[in-house]
Amino acid sequence: MKIEISRHQLKKDELLEFIGRAVLWAKNNPQNALTIGGGILLAVIFGIYFYVHYQNIQKFVSDRLSYASNAYYYGKLADDSLKALDEIIRSYPRSPFTTQALLLRAQIYLDKQNFPQALADCEAVINRKKPKEVIPLGYIQLAAVQQRMGNYPAAIATYNEFLTRYPEHFYAVYVYDSLGTIYLAMNNTNDARSAYEKIVTMYPGSFWARKAQMLMGALTSQTTAPAASK
Repeated sequence: MKIEISRHQLKKDELLEFIGRAVLWAKNNPQNALTIGGGILLAVIFGIYFYVHYQNIQKFVSDRLSYASNAYYYGKLADDSLKALDEIIRSYPRSPFTTQALLLRAQIYLDKQNFPQALADCEAVINRKKPKEVIPLGYIQLAAVQQRMGNYPAAIATYNEFLTRYPEHFYAVYVYDSLGTIYLAMNNTNDARSAYEKIVTMYPGSFWARKAQMLMGALTSQTTAPAASK
């Protein structure tokens, strides 16, 4: 088999070869290595080494996360996906991809109705605080777990916290829709209508607005029907 080596890989190999030679020089010339110039050189050497090592780790973790996602969503291989995610979370706790791994694992546990573990993973995502783009999804996932459990007050509180923290987030419309669904399940038609009215006002002409208008129409029909029958 012919192995293609990219220009990027050649540069990486040359860099690693340079680091190897520099470390060997430092070992053979300890006095020079301890001078100011040598100290700076060593700092550069090891800075480059750890950078390359870090990049290699992130590439590996990213690939494992991609495998886990594909295994679950396309292959329906929940157990294989969980094994890959467990490996990422256990072995690379400081990787930014670990936050995404926790989020995906929470979804799998939710689908398996393992609610305690799903809750724990959602809370872990929120507590990590990085990467900042992923943290809002932790709140949404946490509320979804609480909603599935039937813990509506907790779900409402979590959704509202999301809206307080991220009022302009593109998932805000989904949160308003979810709040409407919860309020309907609780027979709280007033708050349900309020949630749908916000969607119509804030997202006019969208799919969500059309859905909200339809649901508000159904609510109106329900409230007027008893009066008409009298």
